[in-house]
This record gives sequence, structure tokens and C-alpha cells, in this order.
Amino acid sequence: MRRFDLVILDLDGTLYSSTRTTLGAVERAVNELNERHGLDLSVPDEATVLGGVGRTRDEFARVVLPDLDESLYDELDELIWKWENALISRGLGSLYDGARDALEGLEKKGYELAVATNAGADYMDHILDIFDLRRYFSAIRCAGCENTTDKAHLIRRILEELDTDPERSVMVGDRASDVDAAQRCGTASVGCTWGFGSRAELEAADRVADCLGELVTIIETWDGERPTVRISDIASKLPVSREPERRDPEGIDTVVLHCTAMPGWDVRDTATYHTQPNHISDEGCPTIAYAYFIEADGRAYRCLPDDVRAWHVGPWNDRSIGVCLAYEGADEAPPARQLEVAAAVCAHLVSRFGLSPDRVLAHRELEGTGFVVEDGRSVQRKECPGMRIDMDAFRDRVREHLEGSGDVEVCET
Repeated sequence: MRRFDLVILDLDGTLYSSTRTTLGAVERAVNELNERHGLDLSVPDEATVLGGVGRTRDEFARVVLPDLDESLYDELDELIWKWENALISRGLGSLYDGARDALEGLEKKGYELAVATNAGADYMDHILDIFDLRRYFSAIRCAGCENTTDKAHLIRRILEELDTDPERSVMVGDRASDVDAAQRCGTASVGCTWGFGSRAELEAADRVADCLGELVTIIETWDGERPTVRISDIASKLPVSREPERRDPEGIDTVVLHCTAMPGWDVRDTATYHTQPNHISDEGCPTIAYAYFIEADGRAYRCLPDDVRAWHVGPWNDRSIGVCLAYEGADEAPPARQLEVAAAVCAHLVSRFGLSPDRVLAHRELEGTGFVVEDGRSVQRKECPGMRIDMDAFRDRVREHLEGSGDVEVCET
């Protein structure tokens, strides 16, 4: 039996990223207030403005300009809202990556969803409507609607409206006030580090998520049950340019981790690129270069039979099998969910081919292709699958999956 029936979500800093619109709105509002009244108020710095996100509308104006004449706060509030509304309408605001996927994933699994936000009514309605989010939620409550500064009041109103036990509910938000409100209402809490609160601020949360891609898994596995990730075989659906070379799968002794190194590419983009003239071959490769592919959201695919000699690591092609992440491999680490599924897939392959986890290597770790030895010293030629991936830690996760303690299980279909 699953732990929760109801998931209550904050808006700003959880589903919606208001950084650009909020900073822009405050700057324009302060400048307009100066023009109207002949003032010389300084625009508050970014840390001050973003530190106020998550407060009620009335509190926010006092956070950004704490020394303003009391008679001007209502006017400042109206100006901030006017400019925020305009900037949102111009497309400067956005949902966080994976927000809609998370909502649809929770909805498909049968969870009831609700919103509890400290925003004003007009602002909340504008966000919900412009991004077509209203349809996901059974209950929607905001501080402006309820004339309150206490998020716990919003949570209680939602619980009453939906007739849901607090113990069967979880609050998801990015500020300490979300966690505190959940505790006072008797609901569980998930802190979100991608929003405006720091990990330290969220230390009292029952669970902490580092990306929206983790949220469904965290809620589904609250009491320890591991979800199963199915590796879908799509080999027959991917493009090929000609009949590939074959090899004996008994000779496979290495699993190689790669990344696409291209933003936004999925498995079909990658297969299309590989089978056309490219950086590997002027004629194109016979097939996609990787036997397994993990999308950013954790979906896993088998792209080639074991006996196909894929063109992914030059002199290692006969003896290795490639696993690729849909990941740019640059400054940011890959999503935790994607990396966890990759570790599970690699553990699956290690078990199937009778290998040691130590034989799970990054492309950059392969001599002759990832690095070469010249005059007795190692010269790095590749960074793939990205230097932000700690391969020793990754191999430890592979070991944990082999021992049955990973966060997901995999099976091939």
C-alpha cells in the first residue's frame, strides 16, 4: 500500500521559476515609484529580492524595501504586481525543467494534487492559466484568497476541502516555511533544492529532492519499496545505414559510460546523427553507437543486440558495450534520477555478462581513446561522459544495485 493519497505543491520555486520576472518587476516598480514621487530609492540587490520569494504579497514588498515610507507600500505592491504580470505575459517566466512531467507522472499514478502558495490571487491565477496548470489540481489555495500569512492555514483548508487525512498527504516546497507548515499540519514534507531555499534551510524536511525528475520516485518509494525501470527494446525502430558488423558477445568484458554531449538530444536524435555522415565516419555509422540509452527523465532503452559491433570506442568496440546518457556533459551534473537508472542498467549488464563493477568505465578512462600515454605520461583526450560524474562513486552505486540496495530495479522487455 502506498503512503500518500494527496500531494500538495508550492508554486514559486517549486513548479514555476520566477527569478527573471521577479527581479525585473522589482527594478521597474522601484524606478516607477521614484519617478512618481521624486524619490531616489536604490533598487535592492538580487539576494534581497529573491530572499523574499515565498513570502506573502504584503510581506514581500516590505522585504525588498524595508525602509520605505509606510504610506507607499500598497503602491509598491501594485507596481510590482503590474510589472510581474507584464513580464510573465511576455514569456520571461518559465516552469522548471520536468515540472509538467512530474505533474503528469503523479496524476497517472493516481495521486490527487493541490496547490498551496503564499502568492496573491491575481498572480497565482495568471501563472496557472498562462501555463495551463489548473487542470492538474483538485484544490487551489493562496494566501491572497484566504487573507492569511500562514501557509499551514492553506494546507488545512485543502485537507478539509478534499477530506484527506494529514498522514496521507505530503507538502512539496522550496522554503523552510513550507516544511514548518507541513509539520504543524501533520503532513510529510519534501524540500526542493532547485528553488529559492538552500539545502541547509530545508534540513528539517522529511525528504529532499534535487530535481523534479526525482519527485515521483521519492513519493512512490517513501517506505522503501523500489520501483521497477523497464528497459524497452527499440532496436528495430531506430535508423540504420547498412548491415552492421557482428561480434561474439562472450568477449564482452567492459561496460562503457558515454554522454551525447548535445543539449536536448534524445535517443532518436542520436541514432539519426550516427547513421548519417558525422565526426566518426564520412559515411555514417551502420547503427547508433550505443547499445543502451538513458534519457534525462530516466527512461531506458536497449538500442542494439549484444552481437552488434557498435562504433563507440574505436579499439574497444569488440570487447565493450556502451551505455549513453542524454546529457550535455558540461558544467551541471546529470539529473540524479538519470544517473541512478544508469547505475542500475550498468549493474544489470555487469550481472548478465559476469563482470566486476570495476569494469564499468567512463569513455575518458579507456586507454587509446579516452587517454593516451606519451613519453611516460597520461594525456587526456576525452572528458566523456563529463567530468562532473565521479566514476568511483558511480561504480559504488553499481555495487549497491548488485547487492539489491539501489533505488530502482531494472528489467528488460
